[in-house]
Amino acid sequence: MVVNRRISVSAAPPVSRTASTQPAVRVPELSMPSVPNVHSQPDEPKKKRRRKATKPKEKIVTYPRLLQVLFALFVVSVYASVVCRSDFPQSLLLCRSLDLYRRQIVDPYILPPVESVIQHAEPYVSTLKPYAISTAKFTRTHITPHISAFIDSSLFYYHAEVAPRLQWLIVDRVWSGVMKPLYFDTLHPTLERHTRPFYNDHLAPGASKVVAYAQATCVRVLPHAQHYLLNTRKNAARVYEVVRLHMLDLHQRIRPHVIVFLDQAHTHALALAQKAGDLRRQFIDPHVRKILDKVTEKYDPSSDDSSTDSSAHPLVGSLSDVPPLDIVIT
Repeated sequence: MVVNRRISVSAAPPVSRTASTQPAVRVPELSMPSVPNVHSQPDEPKKKRRRKATKPKEKIVTYPRLLQVLFALFVVSVYASVVCRSDFPQSLLLCRSLDLYRRQIVDPYILPPVESVIQHAEPYVSTLKPYAISTAKFTRTHITPHISAFIDSSLFYYHAEVAPRLQWLIVDRVWSGVMKPLYFDTLHPTLERHTRPFYNDHLAPGASKVVAYAQATCVRVLPHAQHYLLNTRKNAARVYEVVRLHMLDLHQRIRPHVIVFLDQAHTHALALAQKAGDLRRQFIDPHVRKILDKVTEKYDPSSDDSSTDSSAHPLVGSLSDVPPLDIVIT
């Protein structure tokens, strides 16, 4: 009988349950792209980035720029209208340019279309003119008085009711009650604290220098100005005396001739008046007498022929008694 011998097996070592003894799952390492160090390699050239082409921004004409252009055009127009009128040979470049522009552009290309439009619209304007006149007359007689009355009543109501309430609300309540205390309590100290040093450091020295220079200039110029003013007054008084003597001499020499001229004018005026009276009695009075006779016959047909005599009518009889027209010039 054969007996197998048992082989002794050593016991397994104790297994720990901590994380360090557990089998870890291995992940294959990923190769990261190497980033060049700018600080460590300064000699390596940098790659230029391509920038996208952007559209140029359109220039926006602002209102101050437009106002400056309009003001410049206005000044040039006024200057040209004042100077180029007297510059007949056109010695100035501006006048020559404006004249060339007028002859080559305005006269052949601008004025003919405008004149044709005016001539084309003239019949329609003449057709609408009576309606416009009637509309203006109706507006002046029926609408304007009501509008004037409404404006007067509105102004009266505004000055009586609205203005005091606005004064009380805006000035007394809002400005004096809220805005003014708020400004002097909060904003004014802050502005004073920030602006006073700047004024004292930069503006005050310059202002004091300007004031001192102006005072020194005034002190230096004032004696010369007073001297020139005194000389001007003396020269003006001297010129006045000389001119006064010449004017008195001229008056003494002209006065007899003026008196003779006035006497002759008076004589001729009297003769002319006498002649006008004679012509009136010769040519006008007979026609007036005939007119009065016809009027008398029209309103008194039953009277005989003797009633048409000049002595029968008081007005006709008075025509012969009308004295000649005498004009007395003193």
